[in-house]
Amino acid sequence: MKRFISILTVILMLVSCCVFSTGTISAAEGDFTYKEVTGGVEITGYTGAGGDIIIPSTLGGLTVKGIGEKAFYQNKTIGNVTISDGVEYISARAFAGSMITGVTMPQSVTTLGNSAFSSCVYLADLTLSENIHTIPNSCFYLCTRLESVEIPEGIKVIDDMAFQSSNHLTAVDFPSTLKFIGEYAFAYTGLTKVIIPEGTEVIEASAFFICDKLTDVIISGTVKTIGEFAFANCYTLTSLILSDGIEAIGTSAFDSCAITEIIIPDSVTEIGEYAIGYVYDEFEFEYTLIKDFKITCKEGTTGYAYAMSNGFQNVEAIPADTTAPTETTEATETTASEPVTSEATEPSSTNNTEPSSTETQPVSSDNTEPSSTEEITTTPCPKYEKGDVNMDLDVNIKDATAIQKFTAQLITFTDVEFELGDYNCDNDVNIKDATAIQKLIAGILE
Repeated sequence: MKRFISILTVILMLVSCCVFSTGTISAAEGDFTYKEVTGGVEITGYTGAGGDIIIPSTLGGLTVKGIGEKAFYQNKTIGNVTISDGVEYISARAFAGSMITGVTMPQSVTTLGNSAFSSCVYLADLTLSENIHTIPNSCFYLCTRLESVEIPEGIKVIDDMAFQSSNHLTAVDFPSTLKFIGEYAFAYTGLTKVIIPEGTEVIEASAFFICDKLTDVIISGTVKTIGEFAFANCYTLTSLILSDGIEAIGTSAFDSCAITEIIIPDSVTEIGEYAIGYVYDEFEFEYTLIKDFKITCKEGTTGYAYAMSNGFQNVEAIPADTTAPTETTEATETTASEPVTSEATEPSSTNNTEPSSTETQPVSSDNTEPSSTEEITTTPCPKYEKGDVNMDLDVNIKDATAIQKFTAQLITFTDVEFELGDYNCDNDVNIKDATAIQKLIAGILE
């Protein structure tokens, strides 16, 4: 019997040593269990009563390096979580399915695991670290109470299904560092406006699939590929700007949207089937052309070939040798010769306005008429061209984007900016003005 007990003791010691060596035995301190990892410890679980909690910076006298896989998985008691400085990573499914209501990350966090906050249906407040480079697969999938997210500068990748089915997510600010948006990254969300910034290169398949509240989209010219079904079934999408530089538009990328016209940039060299101007009939199981859908493009381009081969009837085909307006065109001279500020028009002598350029001042005692060089004139306001909303003396895609942001109610205009933005002079600033500026940039004369 003694021999048996001794053997059993040795076996248990060996097992315990093996378990300890693999790091699966956790110590405990306060409400947390943890295990040792390189450089410190990793939180493995939570035993507290819940409510708002703070992830400590040390446990057992060692630095907390990260939050382990499934550490708070399906926890039904925790509320708002504040992570202390020094924590570097949050592992896969760390908080998945929990009742977490908010999370604040320090700048020390550099890595998030797949599905780290997946199915956190009460998560409504999110502050991300600026040192994260990737929002990984399904990280915030089905976070149904998340309404807005500011994605900080530094993030380059928003991976597959990152925010999918977060159906109350209405606003996302994309950083200039963003390069890649993965498949279904924002599918089934409540986004209303999407501006893909300069620097982004790829929008993968179905990235914004069935965002049924989406109305306005601007895609910068650095995006080379818009994947298949990327914006398909965005039934309320009425305003779309595709910037010059885009090269490929995938199959059904914009099918079943509410847009009625589009300018296809010359840079586009590939357009998939049913990409633009189609709607899918779910009863007949077939695609049909949108009636009177207008395509504007240059002859000889891929956009023109797409319009012709698909039988679109409302096509504005511009001769390939059409050039942009020059400074000598009548339209340019007219807009350049008239100040755009209301203060510069029709001054009267009955108020305190400055004298107009026709008012003169005698220069001699005999009251002879002074020469034109002796006229006293007001200092003229800068005479910006119509469309030059940002007043940088150039009408370009930045102005079209500013108008699009204004019409999407993302920014406001001063009176001067509004008048400059009213490119077609109809006393309103809307998508027609942005479209007209795009035509100017593309060398298309109306």
